[in-house]
Formats: sequence, structure tokens, C-alpha cells
Amino acid sequence: KTSTGPKLDWLQFVRTASAKSKIKAYFRKLYEEKKETQKLEETPKPQLPKIIPLKTKTETTEYFPTISGASNINISIAKCCNPKPFDEIVGYISRGRGIKIHRVDCPNLMKIVENGGKVVEAHWSKGKEKNLYAFFKLTVQDVPGLIYKIAGVFAKRNISFENFHSSSKKKKFKGRFLAYIRFSCKLDPKINLSEIVKELESLEEVVKVRVSKRWVYEGSSTESEEVESESE
Repeated sequence: KTSTGPKLDWLQFVRTASAKSKIKAYFRKLYEEKKETQKLEETPKPQLPKIIPLKTKTETTEYFPTISGASNINISIAKCCNPKPFDEIVGYISRGRGIKIHRVDCPNLMKIVENGGKVVEAHWSKGKEKNLYAFFKLTVQDVPGLIYKIAGVFAKRNISFENFHSSSKKKKFKGRFLAYIRFSCKLDPKINLSEIVKELESLEEVVKVRVSKRWVYEGSSTESEEVESESE
């Protein structure tokens, strides 16, 4: 879907206060119009006799956000405005978290752009598969053989690692140097993730387990974000 109006990323390039004011006014008006439309859609409608349709086989196509010319990048939907297929969208380049997709009339996005945040054009595409991924970040004691113990927790569930990274630190915990490990893995949605976390935490050498999960579209990056500095 294309728009004949101004683009939100123009705010990054225009110099005059007048031009910026006009662009902001356009998106405020767009936002208010959408709110009014939503109110009308939520107005209760008179009850009609219930008609049970015949079951027919229908083909459903899933749409997902893409960035032109970009691949192997984490792309996720912003929770603040939760854009749906065919909404006009842009991508906000967030530090260390890939690209967040916002509706062009999202108030939070407008604040981000006003504060110098970078946005890129985005559009909806169809037909790619998405998979559930878990992203693990472990703080561990740096001892030989620990990787095999961690791998065993996943191997007995037929789960493979992806994007495995480890780094040693000069900090010590109970007399041993610490290391940080991060990796991702594709999950069956039926897998009990909390059981995996508990088993990892039960390993003597594991100090801390952090995990998040999200759906990843085929072709997007399955790299986890950088591990922040620990304070233990």
C-alpha cells in the first residue's frame, strides 16, 4: 500500500520549523482519523439471525513486514501500535534489537523520530513461513566440559543450537572465572520451555539463565541480542 502524503522519515531531513510542523500535523490528523474509525467499528450493531455457513476450504496467506534491500536482520512488530497487514508502516532501527515495525501514525514513533531516531521504509510481503525461536543468555563458571552438559539438556529433546557464542570474563564467582554463553534454537511450540530453564539452572556451574522467545520469519536473523554486562 502506498501513500501520497508525506513520509515520517522526512522529519530527519527537513530543516525549517514550518516544514516539520506541517509533517507532524499531517500524522496527528491521520492518527485522530484512525481513532475515530476504530470508534465507529466498535459501535454495537443490531443482532441479526445467526447463519451457519457451509464449511469451505479456503487458502490463507500470511503477510509479514520486510525492509527493501535488507536480509538477515531481526524484524519484529512494535507492541505500542501493533500494526496489522496493509497498515502503512515504517521500521525503526533500534540499537541492538534489530528493526521494530511501527504504524506511520504511531505517537511513540513520532517521538522517536523527533529525538533523532532512524527509520526506514517497510512494506508487507506474503508467503514466508515463521518458526518459534528461543534465545538463551547464560552466565556460567568457565570450566571444561560444561558445554557438553548444556548441549545434553537440548539433545535429549532433539533440539539443535544455532548462533552459538561464548566469551570469558575476568570476573570470578565462587573462585572460578565467569563466561557468558548465548545461542538460539528453533522450538516446537509444544515444548515446555520452563522445564528446559529449570534443568539448566540445576547445573552446578550455571549461575544465571535468561531466555526470551519470539516468532521468526524464514530468512530473518536468528541471532540473539548482545549479552549485557553482569553485576554478580
